[in-house]
Amino acid sequence: MTQAGRPWTFRIDREGWIVRSTTLGERVLAELGIRAAGELCDRRHGLLVRDRPLRWTARLETRGAGTCFLKAYLPGAGREGRIHPRKAPAEVEFEALRSVAALGVEVPTPLLAAWTNRGGRGASFCLLAAMPGEGSLEDMLCGGGHRDELERWILGEVPPLLRRLHGAGLVHRDLYPGHLWLVRGLKGAPGLIDLARVRRRTRRAWIKDLASLQAGLTPYVGEDLRARLLERLLPAGAGRGLRRAVAAKAARILRHAPRHDPPLVPPDRPGASSVSGGGA
Repeated sequence: MTQAGRPWTFRIDREGWIVRSTTLGERVLAELGIRAAGELCDRRHGLLVRDRPLRWTARLETRGAGTCFLKAYLPGAGREGRIHPRKAPAEVEFEALRSVAALGVEVPTPLLAAWTNRGGRGASFCLLAAMPGEGSLEDMLCGGGHRDELERWILGEVPPLLRRLHGAGLVHRDLYPGHLWLVRGLKGAPGLIDLARVRRRTRRAWIKDLASLQAGLTPYVGEDLRARLLERLLPAGAGRGLRRAVAAKAARILRHAPRHDPPLVPPDRPGASSVSGGGA
C-alpha cells in the first residue's frame, strides 16, 4: 500500500503500539531518539503550536523530512472532538488522508500514525509532513490584496474540488476557509487540511459542509459572491428547500462560537491564521 508513492509498513512495537509508517517516518523517529511510539506522548518533541483539551499539535524541524507536525490525541479525544466514538482519532485521520488523496486532492502527507488496541480509549498520534503553499484561503482573505483575482479563484477552483470530494461520497465536516490550502497560490486547485472529521456523505453532513463555507466566507466577501458559489456547488434543479436548509445552518453557525480549532501560527509568518502543513 502506498500514498504519494510512499510504501507503508505495519508493525506492533515493543509496547504494543500499532504503527503504520513510511521509511521517512521511521527516520524521523530515529532522529528524535524515539524507540517506542508511546514516547511521542512526551511534549518535549518540537514546538507546541496548539493545545486543546485532550489533543495538541507540535511543529518539528527535522533533517530528514523538513518541517513536520505531530498531532497527538489523548484518551477520549475522538469522542470529545466528534471524530469517532470508538476508533482512535489517528487511525481515523490516517484513513481519511488516504481516501481523500486517492481522489487526486492535495492533502498533508502522513509519515506515521500510531494507536493502541484500546481505540478511542487510548492515545494516538499522527506525524504529517508540512504541505507547501502560500497559506489558507482565510489567510488570503485576511490579507485583503488581490481581491478581484481571489474572488475569481474562489468561483473557479473551489467548486470543482468540493464536487470531487462530495461526488465521491465524502464530506469534510469542518469546511471553513482556513482548511482550504493554496498549494499553488491562485494558480491552481486548493488542497484540504485538517481531515480528522472526514466521513461518508449524508445529507445533513453535506449541508453542513456547504453552510460552513458560507458562514466562514461571510466576514470577507459579499452576499453576491457567496450566492454564486453556492449555485455552483448545488446539483442542477436544487429546490428552494435545500437552499433554505443551507442558509439556516449557516445562520446557526454564525450565531454560535465555532467548534473548529483556533488556527496555528506558522514559524515564518507571525500572526498569520494558518500553518504551512495543516495542523490539528
